[in-house]
Amino acid sequence: MFTRNIPNIIIFLCLILQHASAQEEWIRINKRGPKLGTEVQIILYTTDQSLGIAVLDKAFQIIDSLNLVFSDYDPQSEVYKINSNRKKSSVAVSAPLYDLLVISQGIATESNGLFDPSLGALTHLWRKYHQKNRKPPKRKVRRASKNVGYQKIKLGERSIQFNNSKIKLDFGGIAKGYIADQIADYFRDKNINSFFIDMGGDLLMGYPPPNRGGWAVLSEPCPEILELKRVAVAGSGATFQHIKNENIQYSHIISDLHPTGVIHQKETRVMAENATVADAMATAINASENTWIPRELISQESSFFIHIGDDSFMKHYINYLRAQINLCK
Repeated sequence: MFTRNIPNIIIFLCLILQHASAQEEWIRINKRGPKLGTEVQIILYTTDQSLGIAVLDKAFQIIDSLNLVFSDYDPQSEVYKINSNRKKSSVAVSAPLYDLLVISQGIATESNGLFDPSLGALTHLWRKYHQKNRKPPKRKVRRASKNVGYQKIKLGERSIQFNNSKIKLDFGGIAKGYIADQIADYFRDKNINSFFIDMGGDLLMGYPPPNRGGWAVLSEPCPEILELKRVAVAGSGATFQHIKNENIQYSHIISDLHPTGVIHQKETRVMAENATVADAMATAINASENTWIPRELISQESSFFIHIGDDSFMKHYINYLRAQINLCK
């Protein structure tokens, strides 16, 4: 479900244990594994090793539990069952699914459908033909396009209504970010604030490691090392997933404007105060061929955008990036 191209971001992390004081030893705890169709890595720092291990194990359980909500691959998942229900009209949904639907519908409205959680009919068609490395036939694309449209989904009280029973949900452009934010909230509840979450190239950082200014991130193709903290970075583009047809490359980034996938080769990166926003905005902007820039974003060179929805985040990062980021054209 969540497989998506990984932006060219390489993470360099400090591997040395450090001391916050003579009394407290900070311990680095790391766990990684295949999740959500990608490789997930989570790092945290704590003074309580047993707590850190337990919390990290729980974080991976959160990934699994939310995958059973949002996946459109797993037959046991909530979204898969909704998509398979051919008689759906009004459907009661779980709290996480309702929460993500509210967020998704808001971004879909703001982006005029560049990001759209109802694109499942088109994305499923794209996947089928991606396996054959063929572009879907126009007639099938036209048929699938009739079964998409965020306007055809209405939100009730912990329920959703479909004006078209053939609509299929797909949260591939936002769910990884949402799951990362849920894990971060869990860490903070456990008073663990120094963490790094890598969801296959989409990053969410808390406070930096002890005695460090930030998490060291190298952004390619430029030799620019950034020290980042309390920030999410997400990317979107056609580098790793595409179909080639008559020398035209069709990306897996799909919208109502580009039902067979965008054909530009641009990479889009968004830096935001939370991973949900970064993930969805990167998808929407790339779907627009980097032409749609909402009011909450400031554009930098080389398709890098900064979300400014939070005032304190904005003041800190706009000044920081103006001073330090110099991405290549």
